[in-house]
Amino acid sequence: MDKSSNLLRVATPCVAIILLAACGGGSSGNSPGVTTYAVSGTAGTGGSISPATATVDAGGTTQFTVTPASGYVVGGVTGCGGTLSGSTYTTGPVNANCSAGAPGELNDLWVYSPSGNEWTYVRGSTTANPTGVYGTQGLPEAGNSPPPRSQAVGWTDANGNLWMFGGEGYDTSTGFYHRFNDLWEYSAGEWIWVAGSNTFDATGTYGTLTVAAAANVPGARAEPFKWQDASGNVWLFGGFQYDDSTSTRFEMNDLWKYPTQ
Repeated sequence: MDKSSNLLRVATPCVAIILLAACGGGSSGNSPGVTTYAVSGTAGTGGSISPATATVDAGGTTQFTVTPASGYVVGGVTGCGGTLSGSTYTTGPVNANCSAGAPGELNDLWVYSPSGNEWTYVRGSTTANPTGVYGTQGLPEAGNSPPPRSQAVGWTDANGNLWMFGGEGYDTSTGFYHRFNDLWEYSAGEWIWVAGSNTFDATGTYGTLTVAAAANVPGARAEPFKWQDASGNVWLFGGFQYDDSTSTRFEMNDLWKYPTQ
């Protein structure tokens, strides 16, 4: 049976993390022999940072105030060698252009052997925010690799193959997090893109309630609740989506069934 044809729609608030960064560009100061740097602050999804920019003499420091939106916490601040205390981020001495440390998502795959108490690096990138490779849907290919992400759900089937759905990844081109709805299988040392979209924030296709169809697919989301029944079927409930344009988070309550046997 075609694995992409088995999605069936049957009829928790989560706290996300803000990742913020500060970066700067050099310029000549108004006073002879003094160099200043315009240090800017950039906030990720779910919060703000102020001021937007600050001018600092070479060797000086400056401060930013980071404010999470309702339902969020500050996960970290990077850039310009600074430190975070409460809601205040203080840069280190600014003596050169300092670049933002963008939030980093990973796609490396590891295996842990309890008997040997050892980790084995299997595949994927050793650096953050690599580009994913989808290949041809439904076909195992040696070069396939899911895009980096967090907050996906995973399970194993009766044959010991690894499955993964959804999650969220960081878009380095826009500075925003976005959600996935792609379904992957890892079998015999190769990733297979089974179903879903190869783009961010894809909408779902619900079809007819309780009727499986090849076109059915849940919409993009992160942190759905997942469980497997006694027959090995995988069930997904809810999760969240996020609209970057309005800074609005949406919790979901749709229930899906996927047979992996």
